[in-house]
Amino acid sequence: MKDTSGYLVMKELRSLMLVFGMTFPFLGCATEMVPLPASLSADQTIVFGEIQTSLTGPTTRWYAPQVRFFELMNHTTEERFRVDVEAADSPFFLALAPGEYELVRVQINEGAFRSMAQLNSTFQVRKGGLNYLGKWEVKVHPPTYLRLIDVSVETDLEDAKAEVRSLYPDLAGLPIHLQIPTPKDSETRLVEISPYPRVWWFCRHLTC
Repeated sequence: MKDTSGYLVMKELRSLMLVFGMTFPFLGCATEMVPLPASLSADQTIVFGEIQTSLTGPTTRWYAPQVRFFELMNHTTEERFRVDVEAADSPFFLALAPGEYELVRVQINEGAFRSMAQLNSTFQVRKGGLNYLGKWEVKVHPPTYLRLIDVSVETDLEDAKAEVRSLYPDLAGLPIHLQIPTPKDSETRLVEISPYPRVWWFCRHLTC
């Protein structure tokens, strides 16, 4: 029988190096935020939008993907903000300082599985009013060794205005600035990260 242990070790090392390369630039603290704060005031600078997650094909996993969190970085101050979504579909309203921001990464959950993707979509936040970032559609490819994720941005101003009236009626009279992240469409690698499930029915590697 052919000995595949060396190949499996090298494959695991490549995966670990890729995850470390994605994680190392973001080591440190990020300000944790909830997608829907209990209250927001009209004198704050607010960004809002919606994030949706879907699969592009069939999967053998028991749970559909959902966004665990996404992370933003202010280009001027290098402050980072982690928005804990914990849902497949959620609007978000965030109070941020004006400036240039970047969507730097997103983490996906599928039950006990966790995956991370590094992104580089940038957008501006104007002072005052509401900054509409659009609807972020996160399309997760089926599980394979070289798994991908597509992120695209769509706009629906009427739906966005209805969301504001429904969730934060006190903000409904504020002007809305369209601040769509660029690029609007991107595709990148989605890498599984620790903690990786070690229960036998979750295992896909012979080293489990």
